[in-house]
Amino acid sequence: MSDKECEKIIDRAIESNKADAATEAHARTCPKCASTLALLALLKTSGSPTSDLKPSAAFLASIESSLTATAAQTITLKTKILAAVIGVALTATIALTIISHTGKSDKRTDKAAQSGSVTDETTPAASSNTGEIRPNTDNTAFPQLKFPSPTDEIK
Repeated sequence: MSDKECEKIIDRAIESNKADAATEAHARTCPKCASTLALLALLKTSGSPTSDLKPSAAFLASIESSLTATAAQTITLKTKILAAVIGVALTATIALTIISHTGKSDKRTDKAAQSGSVTDETTPAASSNTGEIRPNTDNTAFPQLKFPSPTDEIK
């Protein structure tokens, strides 16, 4: 038989954990399959050939130190993420507080403007708001600043 057919027969024997009648009949005629099946049977009965090997203390120590370092890095990462989440939550709380208070103060200003206590629409300065200052129109609307000048001494 070809090597591919032998591989299929051996794979079937490995998957089913035992050799069926067709596999045993083939193993009687094929020395390669017979030796492979005999080795599989030996491994099943005797266990792993590396079962008596023990890892060295240095190897175990290196694995343990790498696990400890990984755990420390995970804790550090978790701490950083927690700090970032708390910072974002505090920032959002402060922003929402400022926005809500700004909205309340705008409503108070609107109510005061509607009641007429802030501006009076009947004054000439308020009705013709062109941006220029007119003397003697409304002294309360624009404060008049008087500075001493050199001409005051001549009079």
